[in-house]
Amino acid sequence: MYSLIDYSFSTLLLLPVEMLVNILRLLDDKSLLNAAFSSKRFMSVCKGDPVLRRRIRSYIRKEKQLFKKSTLNAKLQVEIIQHDQPQLFVVSRMSPKHLTQGSKLPPPTRGKIRLYSSRFCPYAQRIHLVLDAKKIPYDVVYINLSNKPDWFFEKSPLGKVPALEVEGGDVLYESLIIAEYLEDIWTTHPLHSRDPLQKAKDRLLVDQFGKVINTMYKLVLSTNRSYLEDHRNVIMNGLDVFEKELSRRDGPFFGGHKPGMLDYMIWPWCERADLLKLFGNEFMLKKDVFKKLLDWRTLMRDDPAVKKSYINTETHVKYVQSYRAGVPDYDLEVST
Repeated sequence: MYSLIDYSFSTLLLLPVEMLVNILRLLDDKSLLNAAFSSKRFMSVCKGDPVLRRRIRSYIRKEKQLFKKSTLNAKLQVEIIQHDQPQLFVVSRMSPKHLTQGSKLPPPTRGKIRLYSSRFCPYAQRIHLVLDAKKIPYDVVYINLSNKPDWFFEKSPLGKVPALEVEGGDVLYESLIIAEYLEDIWTTHPLHSRDPLQKAKDRLLVDQFGKVINTMYKLVLSTNRSYLEDHRNVIMNGLDVFEKELSRRDGPFFGGHKPGMLDYMIWPWCERADLLKLFGNEFMLKKDVFKKLLDWRTLMRDDPAVKKSYINTETHVKYVQSYRAGVPDYDLEVST
């Protein structure tokens, strides 16, 4: 399909009307509408061509019908928001509440893949980050992992999140597999390096970060304090590898001058790093030791994809406390 990405916007505006018509006719309906609203010239061309004008009007009518149907289904916990463009509405996401046993399976959203997730699951957060970074349309169904709906096991046989349901009903699970699938299928906004060797090295680093992940889980979620010093050494030595790796990169991120797949795959645990302070000052990441990583973490917090799923440390602490008490509160600070 023709893509505007390969051409400068200002150059396109200078093309003759006949050429613009031919280019715009190659776009799908949604992209055509977005193009029409992107400049007065594109809008004028679309209005002046009967084919483009008819396609845009037809698309708007369909979206209005979808909005009416979704409004009628409000009892099914479908949330409606207004689209950036006038007169358009899209289904944004399901209820932010985690669904439990006895909950009904929400109906699918047209034109979107579905992510089964849980707010405090770092593995699920990985997929939120990839979907948002690549700007892939999706809806979210949050699952209460302590009291899962029966139908969820039909979607994810092991009852795990994340699980990704694509068109046709196929479901994938395991965060790294889902992330690679999304990268392969949606080629826009690539997250992996184009260099096969660097891509392979980044995958090895993700695998190596698993040691940090496992130790953090043991430390944060367990009440056993007998191996506190051992846990600290594993975490600090593991993070030191990534501190040195950042020094070898071309920019402030592992992906260079913007976050890439490696950045997003390790971020969920770095977001939770301040939880380690609960076990004493010796677990704090010292600026003189982890300067690159701490600067990286500050920059990552400002990343648009990170902001969409970010949870502050105070809320993470409350969740950990509820988990240790045996009553994990998945809906902490979620409005009804």
